[in-house]
Amino acid sequence: METTARHLDSRIKDLPTSLEEIYPDMIKRLRNQPCSRGVLAERVLIWLAYAEQPLAPIGAAAGGLDRAALPSVKSRALLEASKNGHYEVAKLLLDRGAGHDSDAEGMTPLHHAAHSSHLEITRLLVRERANIDAIDQKGRSPLCLASEGGNTAIIRLLVEMGAEIDSIDTSGRTALDQAAENGHPEVLRYLIHHGARTNSSDFDRNAKHRQVDG
Repeated sequence: METTARHLDSRIKDLPTSLEEIYPDMIKRLRNQPCSRGVLAERVLIWLAYAEQPLAPIGAAAGGLDRAALPSVKSRALLEASKNGHYEVAKLLLDRGAGHDSDAEGMTPLHHAAHSSHLEITRLLVRERANIDAIDQKGRSPLCLASEGGNTAIIRLLVEMGAEIDSIDTSGRTALDQAAENGHPEVLRYLIHHGARTNSSDFDRNAKHRQVDG
């Protein structure tokens, strides 16, 4: 059945007000509808836009949107898409002008994609000129978060694109420290091979308990 403004309006009354709560619920509902993945992404954007402004007059499916509010909606939706691994939604949002804005904790879409081990979205965001050395409120870069999770493919991508390998967070940890602390020997070997410094106290404390081959 074609999604209409009236249909959206009737659904909004049952939706929570937080975008973080809205997003997964919309994905779940819309995936049950027979449509292409591109149409799914389009519908997600429309739902988010309406849910962000439930008191706005409802017009035709796209015509009733407050265009001035869309940049904020798109950017916040991109954070959720990157966190949840929804590539088609992320691509649509970027195509429609979503920015690489950070959330309340200073995390950008790239932070979320790297932390959640979503390689294709990470590659998409890098291709769309995301800041690969952006830091969140704890001073963590996407590379640090990827090292914490042990995703070697994402780490390789970020390093090859020029990410700062020895970036230090507010607790004094580097990507190498994160890999050592969380037990990721493959990441350790890769980072050391690509010039990561091994003289931090956190690395020394953690690495002495692990075998790291050169």
